[in-house]
Amino acid sequence: MPVVTLASNESFKMGLHRFIILSLFFLTQPLFAQTNPGCVSEKCHAEIMTKPVVHSPAAEDCAVCHEQHNDSQTPPAAGDFALMDAAPDLCYACHEEPSSQIHAWHSAKNKNCVLCHSPHSSEAAFLLSTSEPENCTSCHSSVTDQGEYIHAPAEEGECLMCHQPDESSMTPFVSIDVPGLCYECHDDKQTIAESDYPHAAVEECLECHDPHSSNNPAMTNLKAPVLCYQCHEDMQLEAETQPSVHGAIKDDGACISCHDPHGEQRATLLKREPQELCLSCHNQEIKGMDRIIPNIQAKLAQPVVHAAIEMDGCGTCHLPHFSENSHLLNSKFPLGHYGAADENDFMLCFNCHDSELMTSAKTTATGFRNGDKNLHYVHLSGEKARSCTNCHDVHGSNNNHLIRDYFDFGQWEITFDFKENQNGGSCNIGCHAEMHYSRE
Repeated sequence: MPVVTLASNESFKMGLHRFIILSLFFLTQPLFAQTNPGCVSEKCHAEIMTKPVVHSPAAEDCAVCHEQHNDSQTPPAAGDFALMDAAPDLCYACHEEPSSQIHAWHSAKNKNCVLCHSPHSSEAAFLLSTSEPENCTSCHSSVTDQGEYIHAPAEEGECLMCHQPDESSMTPFVSIDVPGLCYECHDDKQTIAESDYPHAAVEECLECHDPHSSNNPAMTNLKAPVLCYQCHEDMQLEAETQPSVHGAIKDDGACISCHDPHGEQRATLLKREPQELCLSCHNQEIKGMDRIIPNIQAKLAQPVVHAAIEMDGCGTCHLPHFSENSHLLNSKFPLGHYGAADENDFMLCFNCHDSELMTSAKTTATGFRNGDKNLHYVHLSGEKARSCTNCHDVHGSNNNHLIRDYFDFGQWEITFDFKENQNGGSCNIGCHAEMHYSRE
């Protein structure tokens, strides 16, 4: 019987030990493919793992996502390494599948996660293929190149301030719905929306504003008044057909010169009290196409102011937007120095004053009479009825009864010399020589 020596026993143990080690190596070799230089080395895929943010499966084991080949197989062409499953199911093996409640389209819905994410490593958080704005604008390039005004978050590349790129129940992938999303920054508009008179469209921000870029200030989709006409079609029709249109509507500010487009503490969304608002423009001479509108604020600072303005403001006589009558008047009144001897042509004045001033030759209902001879009737009857504004300034005057200091007649400036006494007075003007009247 052979004798097993110590030396031969040690040789046997060493050989067995080597056999076990080599067997374990070959059996477990696929599980350590990532650490095998055959996957990531200078010769193969060195570039895919060099960036600071690394996909954890790629760092641990390529075989989590890819089918492997060994050295005896012909290596696949670049990009042809078979995946363990088709995208996006492969991604969903680790990542939670988006909810079926998603209403907005995005790459996850398009079954292509790698449109936005690198599957191996990246310079950007969330393994984005590029930084946040470039990653988004690689597809959505048009959102910021449509105008000179760019929404600050879009301009600064902060797409995620508004959008949830992976999953959202709202179109278009916003993190919360409008207007709540807008109020995250524009909290002052939320306060306005809760005011006494909010604009009906205030909670539909995107009806008026583009959230990314626009050629108009305040990021509006269109310029006012065209923007306003999208809802207020009746106003557009009137503005296009009426002979008298408020100049403010045609100016750059248009409707928002007077109205707050979000909401106000006043009805009709006026930015100020009506008369204060009017005088914010009419505090100077305004050159119109066919006339010069005087400084109304200066006239209202005169000693005698038309009572209609003092009591009810400009709206007593004027409409704010347009009118079928000249000068935005709410009723008929002759344009020029003369009109037809018809009370309907002077209806603006007769909305307050008694039409008997024009129709009755004799009366005691006016102080401007000689005995009971109605001197208003004298001026307003005949072939040519003299306009009230020949003698009266309808806004304000230095004289009682709003008598003018002068009025323009063609190239002439005709001055008044009107004197009043206890029972009547006298008038000396370019129209006639000095004439006196007495009520007794």
